[in-house]
Amino acid sequence: MLSLLRGCCSVGNKLRLNRNIQQSAVESPLHGVLNDTRQYRERFLITKGDELCMLCADDISYINMHDNRITAFAIDGISYPLPMSMNDLEQALDPTRFFRLNRQYIANIKGIRKICFYFSSKLIVRLKGCDDENIMISKEKATLFKT
Repeated sequence: MLSLLRGCCSVGNKLRLNRNIQQSAVESPLHGVLNDTRQYRERFLITKGDELCMLCADDISYINMHDNRITAFAIDGISYPLPMSMNDLEQALDPTRFFRLNRQYIANIKGIRKICFYFSSKLIVRLKGCDDENIMISKEKATLFKT
């Protein structure tokens, strides 16, 4: 009789353990989404000559890499050198407001002037204040960009 009770307790413990595992499996992804309070950069402190300038992320029209120098172009047309890599900037900026178009450009959604279709499901983007008329988005990124 004692061995039968031990077997029942063992089954009960297994059921409780299994229920806890299932519950944590459901809560874990949801918990991660609800607790995703990642903070994105709202401003950058830039050294320009012998002074420090404050550049708000909302004031950036686009960011360009040329000759391994990264420059942020503000809506008012002023350019600011940034001491970060494009990958670091991509991670630091809010993806609901900024999009990495290609290796050379990160654009503020508000800084996009025109989007054109191109061959093989690629896109060409024209940015406000940018002279480059051939900023291309690859087929793979075009789908994500449209979303």
